[in-house]
Amino acid sequence: MAGSSFLPSRDADLLTFAVSASSFITATPTAYGLTAGIATALAAATAGYSAALEAVQPGVRSRMAVMTKDSVKLALQNNIRAWAKIVEGTATVTNAQRAQLGLNIRAIPSPIPAPATAPALDVVAVLGRTVKVRIHEAGSTRRGKPARVSGAAILSYTGLTPPANLGDWKLEGLASKTSFDVNFPAGLAPGATVWLSSYWFNERKQPGPASAPLSIMFGAAGGAMAA
Repeated sequence: MAGSSFLPSRDADLLTFAVSASSFITATPTAYGLTAGIATALAAATAGYSAALEAVQPGVRSRMAVMTKDSVKLALQNNIRAWAKIVEGTATVTNAQRAQLGLNIRAIPSPIPAPATAPALDVVAVLGRTVKVRIHEAGSTRRGKPARVSGAAILSYTGLTPPANLGDWKLEGLASKTSFDVNFPAGLAPGATVWLSSYWFNERKQPGPASAPLSIMFGAAGGAMAA
C-alpha cells in the first residue's frame, strides 16, 4: 500500500511532483489503473495548488493567502494519496510506471536457489542399531549449515549396491540440525550392508545434490562398521 513518504515536503517540490505525475496520468490514465475522471481531478488540484503558491510569493503574500495555500496543499496531498493507493493495488502496473509517477518502487525479493553443493556424512557413533551421523559441508570441519540452507534430508538403503535413483532410497527424516540418529530395525540380517546419504534443502524444500553414499556393515552381534 502506498504511504505518504513518497510525497515531497517542500512546497515547490510537491508542485513539481504533481505536475509530472499529472502529465503521465492525463496522457494514459488506464495504463496506471486510473480513470479519466481521476486524471481531471488531479490536473485541477495541481493547477489550484500552483495558483495558491503564486499568491504566497515574497511581496504578495498575506496571512489569508498562506492559509489558503495550506488548505489547497492538503487537498492535493489527499488527492495524490488516493490515486496512489489505486495504482499500488493494480497488478499490471510495473515498477517503471511507478517510478514515472514518483511512487515507491516495490522491492522484488531475490529467489532463494536450491543448494548447489552436496553435504558430507560422518558416522559419530553406533549404539546397537542406532547410527549417529553428523552432516556438514563437504571439505569443511565447520559446524552448522551452509548459508541459505534450511536443513538436510537423511536417506538409507539396505543392499549390496546403492541405487542411483534417490526415489529407491528410504527417507529417514529431515534434520534442522547437523546431527541425526538413524535407527535400523532389529530384524536387519547379520552382515547386512546399509547405505546412508543426505542432501541439503532450502526454505522452499528444494533439494540440492546428494552426498556420496556411506556404507555401514552390521555384524551378527548388532554392531556396525563404517566402510
